[in-house]
Amino acid sequence: MLLRQSPQCEGYNQHRICFDSKAPVQSSRMYHVRKIDQYYFMDAGTIHGITNGARFALYNDRNEVWTHSAVATLTASNPQAFTTHLVPLAHSPPFDINSQAFALLIRAGEQEDLRLHVQLDEKLLSVFQALADEMQIDDPAQPKFMLVEKETADLDVTSIDGHIVFNILDPLVKIHGLNRMPFSIPTDTPGAISIVLRKAAHYFWHLRRTGNGRGLQSQVEIEFTRLEDVEEEYDEDLNPIRRPCGPNLINDGVVNIVVEENAIYGIKLTNKWSKPLYPSLFYFDNSDLSISKRSYVGSSPT
Repeated sequence: MLLRQSPQCEGYNQHRICFDSKAPVQSSRMYHVRKIDQYYFMDAGTIHGITNGARFALYNDRNEVWTHSAVATLTASNPQAFTTHLVPLAHSPPFDINSQAFALLIRAGEQEDLRLHVQLDEKLLSVFQALADEMQIDDPAQPKFMLVEKETADLDVTSIDGHIVFNILDPLVKIHGLNRMPFSIPTDTPGAISIVLRKAAHYFWHLRRTGNGRGLQSQVEIEFTRLEDVEEEYDEDLNPIRRPCGPNLINDGVVNIVVEENAIYGIKLTNKWSKPLYPSLFYFDNSDLSISKRSYVGSSPT
């Protein structure tokens, strides 16, 4: 299926996965494990969503997961960006691994749950039903949900005119006038509610992710400026070359502009570090909980 397509079907096959919008449970991914001296290191880290306390089953061959018991069980300790130190469980019997072993996630580690506030209203029984169904799924990759007071929640779920609406509670978003997602769901569609809750958990989990490393932020300078065309100068694809015009519009981490007709804006990243960087930019849209990615070529030190 193409991006943003939502295929629908009327008839005998309308409940098949392709048409009912229910994503199948994701299969767990296996990661390479290396032994250095007496320590075990996995070739995956916070970039891959690994968190402290995650538990892995260790296999000498990736195909043994279906036919053999795990060699050992290990726990993630202090994950870095691309590597994780794996520690055997206490009182584990001695074991050995090949030069190339594999780790399978069997229990998620410390991670933020989606904090929800749901009014105690009979009209929202379908929301509680959807939450109960989601919590019964036995899958380490399945997001967790937590019902909390409104003051500490990520989203507020309520009912208006027979539809479920989602109120945004992030003060950094509300201060700019976005208080509610611009869509609603009929109260009698728990399947659709489950999809929204799952996507919301995915959205907020990634939004809150931070690396353990310090200092990199100070090595990258970000500017958001208006652009202007350079007369009679074009790139190799015959697109007009543009240059910054005016001051950096980022003020205390926020860009607040009134877009003028035909105005063009751009973002400039300056790498002040001694090593090249390869940025990937993610756009988190609070209005529909979507995450869009843009990757760029490497940036040499300047």
